[in-house]
Parts: sequence; C-alpha cells; structure tokens
Amino acid sequence: MGSGSSISRRRQKQKSTNSILEVGCNKTGCTIDSIEERGITLAQLTAVELHIKHNCAKQGWKDPQSLQALRPHGVNFHHLTTELIKPITKCRQCSYVEVVADHAQTPTWFVSHWWGASFFELVACLRRHLGLRSCEETDMPYWVCAFANNQWDFPAGSLSDPFTSYFKQAMAVCMGTVTVLDEEAEAYARIWCLFELAETLRISTKLHDIVTYFTYEDPLEDVIHKAAAIIQGNSRGYHSSIGINLQVEHEANFPLDLVERALSVRVQDGQASLEKDRRHILNTIAGVSDLDSEPLREHPGYEAINSLLRGCFANAALRNAAEQGRLANFTFAMRESRRTHVNWDFSGCDRLSDEILEEIACCLPLELETLELHLVCCGDVTDSGFGSLVKAISKLPRLHKLMLDLNGTSAGDKTFECLTHSSLPSSLAHVDLRVTGCDNLTDMGFQSIAAALSQQNQLKSVVLRLGETEVGKEAADSLSLVMQNLGVDCSIMVACRIVQKPEEFNDKCAKVR
Repeated sequence: MGSGSSISRRRQKQKSTNSILEVGCNKTGCTIDSIEERGITLAQLTAVELHIKHNCAKQGWKDPQSLQALRPHGVNFHHLTTELIKPITKCRQCSYVEVVADHAQTPTWFVSHWWGASFFELVACLRRHLGLRSCEETDMPYWVCAFANNQWDFPAGSLSDPFTSYFKQAMAVCMGTVTVLDEEAEAYARIWCLFELAETLRISTKLHDIVTYFTYEDPLEDVIHKAAAIIQGNSRGYHSSIGINLQVEHEANFPLDLVERALSVRVQDGQASLEKDRRHILNTIAGVSDLDSEPLREHPGYEAINSLLRGCFANAALRNAAEQGRLANFTFAMRESRRTHVNWDFSGCDRLSDEILEEIACCLPLELETLELHLVCCGDVTDSGFGSLVKAISKLPRLHKLMLDLNGTSAGDKTFECLTHSSLPSSLAHVDLRVTGCDNLTDMGFQSIAAALSQQNQLKSVVLRLGETEVGKEAADSLSLVMQNLGVDCSIMVACRIVQKPEEFNDKCAKVR
C-alpha cells in the first residue's frame, strides 16, 4: 500500500513537471498587450525552477559553447531561453508570462541582472528579497525581461532608443529596481544593468535594493540562507513585525567587497551582448543624435552617470562600511555623488564614534535637498561628534527638508552651540528634530536651536520632540509663539517617552502650538 502510494506521488510529480511545456499549446494563459504589465510571481518562477530540476539532465540540456551537459544550478538565462522559454511559447508566439498567467500582472519591482548568472541563484535572491519586503509569493510580481519579452517577435525599434525602450516602460510602473548580483559582480560590467539602475536613480521616489547569492548562517533565525540583501528604507514599512534591528542583522551579512567593486564602475566600459546596444546607450547618455555612430571614449554625461551609480552603492552600504571600519572609499563616492536625497539609519551602531560621525558628516553631498538621519541610542558619540554633524548640515546650500533623530543619545547644549556662530541653510523649509531622552539638553542649548530657527525665512513647518530633556515648557512656549508669528506650522512635544518610531509616541504627549 505504501509502495503504491509512493509510486502514485512520483507519477503525479512527473506529470506536473512535464505539463509546463504542454501548456504552451493549450488554450491556457492570456494575452497581455502591454509589455510592462507582464510581471512574474515568485510562485511562477519556482515552477520554472522545479521544471529545470526534473528535466535538465533527462532532456540532455547542454551549453551551446562548451557542449558540456548542464546541471540545474548551472542553467542561466541564455540556456533557459533556448530550452524552456522558446519551446513553451512556440505555439502561441508570445511571451512566457502570457502562457502561465491568467491576467495582467503589474510588476512591483524591476529586476536588473546578468543573463550569464545562475537562474537558481536569481530565484534564491528574489525569494530572500520578497521575504524581507514581507509579501506573499503572489503579491509582488517582478519584471524579468526574459519572461516578459516575446522572444519570437521583438517590437520594431524597441531597443533602438534606450530612453523609449520597453525596459524604460517597465521601470516606470515599478516602485523600484532590485539589482541581483552574481558572485563576481558581473552585473556591474553590463551596460544594460548600469543604464537601468541609472534611470531608476533619476527618479527620487524610486527605490533600489541589492541582493546577492551566498551562504551564511543567520543567528537570529537559526537557519542557513543563500542570499543576502541591502534594502533601501526599512523593510518594516511593508510589515510592522520586521523591525530595524532585524533588518540591520540581515544587511550585516552582505559581502561588502561586492559593493566596493561598484565604487569604481564606469558606464563607458560597460559590455553588452549586442554591440549596437552598447553604442545606443552610450550615445544616448552623451546626447549624440546618431545612435549608431562610434561612441565617444569620454564625456561629462558618462561621469555624471558614474557619480550617480557610485553614490547609490556607497549610500546603500554606508552603515556596513562604518561597522567594518572601511569608510574611506564609500565616503568619497558619497561626496561626489550629487545625490539630492539621503536617508541613513545608524541607530544602535556600536562602532559609531565622534571620528566616524565626523567622517560621515563630511561626505554629505552639497546638492542635498532632503536629509533623514537616525542616530538613536548611539551611545559612544559625544557633543563633539554631533556638533560636527550640525556644522556640516549648516553648509548644505540646497537643503529643503531635515529630519534628525538623536533620541536616547548624549546630545546636549554643546551639540547646538555652533548654531550661534553659523546659521542653518537659508533654503530650509521643514525641520523635524528628535532629542527625546537627551538629558544633557537644557534651555541654554534650546535657545541656540530657537535662535537659528527664528532666522529661517523659508521655514514652513517645525517639529521638535523634547521629551525627557531639561528643556522647560516656558522655553518651548516661547519658540512656539515666535513660530506662529512667522506663520510657521510648529509642533513641540515636551513630555514623551523614549520610542523608536514616531507613530508610537504616547498619545499623552503635550503638543504646544
């Protein structure tokens, strides 16, 4: 009885893995006219993974160059297109997604990757990414070019102008790009990967995550993972049960060497499978009208892209670099990046000292318009380090929005003393200063803050969180009145408990207007 049941299960499994090829000639699937709507879910990618496991050896898949037999983990996207995607779509002459989906699947993330990397590693990376973003397998489709494109009929001119290509259309509907790095970081050398990321970074609201494949032990979950990620912003924003500490632990496992390689990236050295793609992308960046002409060897447009890309990777890994004592290359890339928006979280960083914070402060790009910096419970930083940060902020000529979170630190009167000698940026319109639990801050330091804010002509809103400091309510009321007279929306909280997230502040906080 048991033997017959096992045979039945094996036959059922065999049937399910064979049917993936048969489905292409049946009346299943759907038609999705817009290529940017052809996202693929992790569940659908897992089905491809299972098919490879059960059929790669049995069907005798071989690498066309070496003629060597392929093993499942050695299958890349070139192999996959030949052995699976084209066979399954041959009857309908459509994209792979249109065969396996029942309706349009708007992608959440655009996947930038190298076609020569292992398909299995890419799926492992996206599985890890999905877990950190806290979504179900069917909730967050990814746009993967091999599955979204019709391999039988590329639209005429679809790649002739990179700025109007279907890649650009797909990126436009996604919330961001996830770069999947192979062990050798070959994606950094591929011109399409660099161009895709650069286009993502041009839009400040788009996110960029980095995922790579390698094995490491996660002490928090007591499991072995085969992928690690650096997530822009906080993954807890997608699921409240995942906190910043868990995210930091995940990111600490990311191999910093891989990111560091990107700090010398040059788009003009990027490679492409098709020479015409390389020419078109470089000429597009350089503003050359004849896209088929030989690209210029150097151009200011290339360097602008290079600075943007290097700054992106430096920004993503800055905390890791600080904790490993390897800041030098990263801070240089940040300073030259021309980034306009920065959001760093060093909360609880054990390695953060006055010297390291000063080094980080000096790398703030002068083009910065929005700065959000979390330094919660960084106990080794003193007034000297915080003062260096405030001085650096005062020298940012374009800064429009500032959020500085010093909750639970030793920041005190001397931190803000420099404001009596140098004013905040005149462009500043929105200020959110969090110093809850900073019991070294008294009315004297608060007067420095108040004097600096009172001189801001462009100021529109001020939020000050002063709970568990030595700042008195009378001083807070005085600033609130000045702000009201200037037409500034002012909110000062003077009786809050220490918390990590602003939305968790006690409802009993005294709000002075």
